[in-house]
Amino acid sequence: MISGGSRSELSVTLVKAINRNPIYLEKMNPVPLQSSPKKLIDFLQLSAEYLQQKGIESARLEAELLLADLLGCKRIDLYLDFNRPLTKLERENLRDRIARRGRQIPLQYITGKTDFFGRNFLCREGVFIPRPETERLIEIAKEAGKNKRFKRVLEVGSGTGVIGLTLLHENIAEMVIAIDISEKAFKLSAENAEHTGLIPVYNDEAKVVFESADDSISKFQYELQHTGLDHFVRTYNSEKFDLIISNPPYIATSEAHSLPETVRKFEPDEALFSGADGLDFYRSLRSVLQNLLYTPGVFLGEIGEKQGDSVQSIFRSLGNTTIHQDYNDRDRILMLDLL
Repeated sequence: MISGGSRSELSVTLVKAINRNPIYLEKMNPVPLQSSPKKLIDFLQLSAEYLQQKGIESARLEAELLLADLLGCKRIDLYLDFNRPLTKLERENLRDRIARRGRQIPLQYITGKTDFFGRNFLCREGVFIPRPETERLIEIAKEAGKNKRFKRVLEVGSGTGVIGLTLLHENIAEMVIAIDISEKAFKLSAENAEHTGLIPVYNDEAKVVFESADDSISKFQYELQHTGLDHFVRTYNSEKFDLIISNPPYIATSEAHSLPETVRKFEPDEALFSGADGLDFYRSLRSVLQNLLYTPGVFLGEIGEKQGDSVQSIFRSLGNTTIHQDYNDRDRILMLDLL
């Protein structure tokens, strides 16, 4: 605490502290009457408190992630070097990041990164952020392949590219064609292909083809197309696919109000919503699936936790359908074995 001095001297000291730390301006709890923080641990604590006041659930964790990313270190390093002072530029950048997160902007959009199945991928505003439960698609695809690579895979809705690229890097697929109607998603998937070590061999405005590096143990190919499903079906005249996989939009438009602000305000509607009941995409896919999938063949799609029965009723006439659960034992993946 500040001891001694007049009321005016106290005010001047507090104003100086506020000027040095704008986060104080929005803090409703009493501000510690001490000199402006200088140590890393002090900024970390202030950041966590601020995010907690803004309703961020894992405030401490997210403050650690934002600061560690800014400093280019691991979270544990923050505590190994907790007395380290932050430079003026570091302080300004941290305050900007914390303020943006306080406005509910997703963490991944701030850092420009996301992790999926043990790999780091680029992430950007305007493209859907991969969720941990989507990793179940990869696990189930591996099981469905029975330890053999799928020769030809179609991914409908590439987004950041994490699903198709992970299938290749995990040696689950030999060749993936990924399509997305979003230009932002198309470009980001291409960036992530290079980010994970793939080599571009063909490039135009609507199609990019990548191959694995020369030193890869298993050769594979990744083809991106900037197109929607309907156009792809009309124009694609090549072979069918052994596996079709997708994490499509499946939220009912009537449920938009119930989504967290960080999702509702910042993630793209076209990646979230699919008609009044959330199943428009699946109805469209049902009408063309037999034209795209070999017999026997496998389709895997992510679904909402209450959509299992409804989605099965759409596809049941085509073959055997199974619902797999996510890591929280909620219905999450539809598997169709086309007969």
